[in-house]
Order: sequence, then structure tokens, then C-alpha cells
Amino acid sequence: MKNPNPRYKDPEYMNNWRKENRQKYNATFRRWSRTHILHTNGRNIRILKRNYPEDDCCELCGIRTSRCLRYHHWDDTDLGIGMWICSKCHNFAHGIEDGYLARYIELKKRIENELAKEPLL
Repeated sequence: MKNPNPRYKDPEYMNNWRKENRQKYNATFRRWSRTHILHTNGRNIRILKRNYPEDDCCELCGIRTSRCLRYHHWDDTDLGIGMWICSKCHNFAHGIEDGYLARYIELKKRIENELAKEPLL
């Protein structure tokens, strides 16, 4: 039978518990927020993200990082669809989405063509 008055619903009890168990609370909140809070466009949105990788490896490059992975989503209509990637891959993904990859390839070809016509000394 459920306790009709559980302690965790008592604000005073919870405030005291958080103060006495600060590290435990912070670790628990970090784990919870990784999969339930999305920071986007200057706002915090509560959603259910995909599970955080247990091995702390970037899902794109596969490198294990000591820093937190970032949750990258690309569909603003369904924020739960995304991937856990390192900050380097996150910047790369935003660059691709902003058209930098196409501009890079175009610029590279243009420079190669210019150098083919007029080689450097």
C-alpha cells in the first residue's frame, strides 16, 4: 500500500535533504536533465531525449570525451529526435546545416582551378 503522505512531497524535508546531500542531488539532477531538458534558442524545454550513451562516446565520430556530450536535434517539430555528439561534431553539424559544407567545396574547387591556371612559384 502506498504511503498517503510520502516524505519526498514535503518541501521542507526535500530542501533539507538537498542541502545535506548536495553532491548526490546534483549528480541525480544532471543525469535526469541530460535526458529531459533541451536547451535551445535561449530556452529550456522539457522533452524526452534519446538515452545518453553509457560509454560517453560521440555517436558521430566515436571518440570518448571527458566533457558532456551535446544533444543535437534537427527537426523543430519533434525535438526528441536527435543524437549525442561531442562539441567538435556539434559545431560541424551546425556548419553543414548552415550550408558551410557546400560553400567550402565550392571555394576549394575555385581555388584549385585558379591554381591550375596560374601555379604558385
